[in-house]
Amino acid sequence: MKVYTYESIERPSRHCREELAVEIDGKLIDTFWSLGSESHRLTDAERATSVLVFDTDDYDQLPTYPRDSARRTWEQYRPDDRGIITSQHRLQNDYYVRKGSKPDLLTKIENARAHLESKESALRSATSGVEWAQRDLDELLAEAESSGLAVAQSQDRPAGVEE
Repeated sequence: MKVYTYESIERPSRHCREELAVEIDGKLIDTFWSLGSESHRLTDAERATSVLVFDTDDYDQLPTYPRDSARRTWEQYRPDDRGIITSQHRLQNDYYVRKGSKPDLLTKIENARAHLESKESALRSATSGVEWAQRDLDELLAEAESSGLAVAQSQDRPAGVEE
């Protein structure tokens, strides 16, 4: 089965269009509805914009479930050894790897670098969030002190409040 990208002419908003199509019996069918009864057959204008991405005959499909496992396995291969058929705006994916290809060490290293950068960014964001929360708490404690309200430290209950 051949897989194509194309430009959605009738619906530039891409509503219910994946802009990915597969060839079935000579017709190009959009994959948004996973080839169900509501699937869109490409118009002549859309077909004119189509570009072949890959042929599933040259690829092995990775096991569908668990999806995260399939995606992680797929990401270990060089980009030019990977194929994907998406639906529902990438909420559902079928992953393919070129027959005979093997996981690529350089790709794995790049993925590990990207993963580390993502975690470092999340850490910076979390650290900033903690700093802002501490500032907010400090301002509230200063306001309480200036108004004469006795506030217990840390996890303790404020003075006069019982559990």
